[in-house]
Amino acid sequence: MILKLQTKIDRSRRSAFTLLEMLVVVAIIVLLASVGTYAVMNALEAAKRDTAKVKAKALESAINAYKTRHGSLPNQIRDLMVADDGPPLIVEEAALRDPWGQEYTFSYDAPTNTVIVMSPGQNGIPISSH
Repeated sequence: MILKLQTKIDRSRRSAFTLLEMLVVVAIIVLLASVGTYAVMNALEAAKRDTAKVKAKALESAINAYKTRHGSLPNQIRDLMVADDGPPLIVEEAALRDPWGQEYTFSYDAPTNTVIVMSPGQNGIPISSH
């Protein structure tokens, strides 16, 4: 009985959180925020890679259309912005750059008759249209 009375008195005096309790709560919040940030950053990088691949495929189609219209491949990828005999195939300069701001390049594989558009990618890991 005396023990119960003493516990009630101790609880009634304590009306705020201790410093240790606050530090534990802050540490848990920081941990959850860092895990969430890591997941969001990974999703963002995956989206950039997917965007680069889609844009490379679109540029591949534009290069093939240029080849059909002119009978030869463009000398450089910037030639897609200006067409001598008609509307441009790609009008925006932003379409020539990958999500990291680097310009796409292309090569032609003669044995398979295919155009391959490449992005330098992030950290030197190339992304191809194939």
